[in-house]
Amino acid sequence: QHFERGSTYLSAGKYNEAIVELKDALQIDPKFVPALHALGRAYYVKGWYPDAVRELGRPADGDPSSVEIRLLLGQAYLAAGDTQRAEELAEAIRRIEPDNALVDYLIGAARIGTGDPKEAVALLARAQAKNGTIAEIHQAYGDALFQAGQFGDAEKAYRAALGLKGGLTGAQIGLARTLLTRGQREEGTKLLDEARRQNPQ
Repeated sequence: QHFERGSTYLSAGKYNEAIVELKDALQIDPKFVPALHALGRAYYVKGWYPDAVRELGRPADGDPSSVEIRLLLGQAYLAAGDTQRAEELAEAIRRIEPDNALVDYLIGAARIGTGDPKEAVALLARAQAKNGTIAEIHQAYGDALFQAGQFGDAEKAYRAALGLKGGLTGAQIGLARTLLTRGQREEGTKLLDEARRQNPQ
């Protein structure tokens, strides 16, 4: 019952309420994988990435064949700044699902800022071509393009990300940085102010 209520809250975007119910479910059964997965997702959406890594790591270790959980764990690693683990996990998942767009995304995003930006751009372009409905893929593609000095294409990628998920802070910051680099100070500053209001941290 706690899990069902928590899942309903999670679907409705009531993340704090979902966390309470899911924690109550795990008090009864600490190894209940659906509750661990849902709790990890709630933490991830709220931006509590170390907590998401902790909760998602438990079922991922116990069931290495669960691709969905491991992909979300990889995204949590990436968001927490642990690019090495994100890439290692993605490489392991690739052996199971070689054509999964999120695998290319995790590896490409992990490689932004580590060497030749062309490799990250190519991986993220491939991820985008496989699945254009995930805002985070467009955001990472924008980051890679910015690093490569392709500011016009980076702007398009960030705008695509924000078209899918308007409050995606990383995409707002990336677009603002791109606009400021291109001399569009007023719009860039406005975007930063909006991002700061939504996510002060």
